[in-house]
Amino acid sequence: MHERRTIVVPIDYTPAGSAALAWAVERAEEQDCDVLAVHALERSSTVDARLERDLPGAREQACSRAHAWVIDVLGDRPATDVRVRIVTRAGSVRQVLPVAADRAEIVVLGTSDTAGPLVGSLRSRLACPVVCVDDDGAAHDPASRLLTAE
Repeated sequence: MHERRTIVVPIDYTPAGSAALAWAVERAEEQDCDVLAVHALERSSTVDARLERDLPGAREQACSRAHAWVIDVLGDRPATDVRVRIVTRAGSVRQVLPVAADRAEIVVLGTSDTAGPLVGSLRSRLACPVVCVDDDGAAHDPASRLLTAE
């Protein structure tokens, strides 16, 4: 069976994360790819007793929130044939993203205060290019070379 090409976007609920998802969908339309939105359900270093007691419930809540966010971000856009899949995985984004992006065409990150360190830690673990997208939808490679000015 033919495996569809995929663009991977971590879910981070920031304006830049929203712009990254929209940018990924636009590229997926142009390149006939799917989009995989990845939510990392990070457990903090401090014990969260409620989370530990009901990890399946916490995962279900996180999944519902991720779906709502994707619908909110893409809801006002024109209809598209791009398939956007959403996955929620337990772990930090640094742990979850490389696994999810194993065969990805590209990983698209929203530029935020944490994007720089994240790109640095992911660069050696990903076989695909990484693009950072600003709040306004401008995409840059990790070395800040402008890719588009939309």
